[in-house]
Amino acid sequence: MDFFESELSSLYPMLPPRIYQSMKAAKSYIFKREILNQMQMLTMNDSFRMNQNNVPIVKMMAIYMRTKDEMMEGKLEFMPYEANELAVFEKHVTDRFKLATHKGRKYKIHQKHQKTIDYVFDTIKTMMPVNKYDPEFTSLRKVLMISHEERPVHKNQQFYDYLINMMYIITVEFNNFINNNMSWFTPYPVDQGPKTAYVRLFKETNNSYVLGFELLREMKRCEMDTVQLEEMLQDKGPMYCLDIREVLSLKRQNVELIVTQHKKAHKKNVWIPLVDGTFCLPAEPTIQYFIFWAHNKGYFQNVSIERRDKILDAFSFIKTTLEEMQKGYRLVLQSDIEKIKDGILEYFKNNKISPPAEKKEVRHIDKGLWTIKQLVEEIKYLELDTAFPEMVKLAGNVFKGRLLKHFPSLDLCSAVEILQFFCITRVEKSSRIFYELEDSWFEEMSSEVPAAEPVDAKAGPKESKAASATSEVAPKESEVTPADYGAASKYSESRPAQAAPANSEATPVSSEAAPKESEAAPADSEKKPKDSGAASMGSKVTPADSEARPATSETRPADSEVSPKDSESVSAQSAPPEHQAAGADSEVSPKYDKEPKN
Repeated sequence: MDFFESELSSLYPMLPPRIYQSMKAAKSYIFKREILNQMQMLTMNDSFRMNQNNVPIVKMMAIYMRTKDEMMEGKLEFMPYEANELAVFEKHVTDRFKLATHKGRKYKIHQKHQKTIDYVFDTIKTMMPVNKYDPEFTSLRKVLMISHEERPVHKNQQFYDYLINMMYIITVEFNNFINNNMSWFTPYPVDQGPKTAYVRLFKETNNSYVLGFELLREMKRCEMDTVQLEEMLQDKGPMYCLDIREVLSLKRQNVELIVTQHKKAHKKNVWIPLVDGTFCLPAEPTIQYFIFWAHNKGYFQNVSIERRDKILDAFSFIKTTLEEMQKGYRLVLQSDIEKIKDGILEYFKNNKISPPAEKKEVRHIDKGLWTIKQLVEEIKYLELDTAFPEMVKLAGNVFKGRLLKHFPSLDLCSAVEILQFFCITRVEKSSRIFYELEDSWFEEMSSEVPAAEPVDAKAGPKESKAASATSEVAPKESEVTPADYGAASKYSESRPAQAAPANSEATPVSSEAAPKESEAAPADSEKKPKDSGAASMGSKVTPADSEARPATSETRPADSEVSPKDSESVSAQSAPPEHQAAGADSEVSPKYDKEPKN
């Protein structure tokens, strides 16, 4: 939630929170700050649907829950997931919804002085907690005034009667549940916390790792012996990660490793929340994100080879990031990503590099319905073959990979992205070192592939190391995810993509700025990961954590994996129309106005 500086009344995330599992014991965990989100989800049923009548109620619930969220003081803590307790809450609150229209309801609007917006406001105001950012309840008044303009109170007393009684039931039931389980909604007391250290285990395809200083912080909170761990972290930076084998080698203590698989949001970015209130992304998706950002902005359209090389010189950060990755720094702080972005933009400014004034967009063809001829025509239409003459001949590899189901079913936008990735990888030396690709991916083949029939869009992809272009990186400005590249990063995890976090969020970027968020996983059906000389750290948050929220299963990123301060619309070039719509609260930044922010 922190990643979005939302209005208090912006809809609270409607996606279910993620439920995590411990590595060894069959136990489920949830972030404390996600409990409110789960409570909201449990109220949305046949008795309380998301329709026009209930929109004001949902917005007022958002004000209530953002205010209650302040009880956690911005801290990120796990707690055991008590499904039975929440099930009892669900039944009780939804049964009471029937009383909102019952003749025995608490509030009834009959008298003349009650048929005013001031009466409605004052009545609901007494039910709501006071938000420190909005002690005058201006957000609440704004919600009610919008409703009043559409439906004047004096002409719609039955509607406002229902609205007041629903808010009464919701606030009473939520207050009772919170008061009866106060430890679920407040930080662990420093001197009375549980003696179990809850630590995220970022699980990847071939390995797993723990953020060193997160482990140290939890062990200190539980008053455990940290001498051995402090020696391991000596002279290490805050984002240093310990391989699971190093963690298991520590003196046995009561540490609960909670498996955190970073879910790749479809065409969105998922940020990992850290215990200190900051956010980060895995190193690999950070690199991929900036590469795809340049492509989706159109920097490579109709430019000479010399100009292309000049553009790629701005990506010198790749080498440094990869070297740090091999040393155990598998996560990149949001502040460091900002520095990378600023460096790229400064370089472009100094070298007079800018995207084309009239960028050509990929002409959309649905998943599995395009042919190699259409792919080649699109490359030439976008004039990408000027900067990458070999792109036309490499088109056959992408088409072949699609037929062999090395990728999930791709639309034409994603196919172009994959090609762009391979071409940049061929030229950019650091990237080529990063990915050990099968030589066949770089063997030029005739673009005249026998008239292949379009592949059924519903065909299921084969399990492979490759990550689909549509489920990986999304530049903030273009909100486009990188295509499955047919190659797997040596540290990448290949996992199915999932919608974004839940409460993930992102920050705004200028129209010329490179998006900050990204989440991509290299493909690995066609490539073999290299061995690292450094201690293996397991192979983003990936949402990892920030990890948004699955309802009662391991689903999306928590308030934690967050979603962008200022999300931007999907670039037509990289995202097909059906993906251009903004995602949930976790994936799209809410509009800004003069209403107090939380």
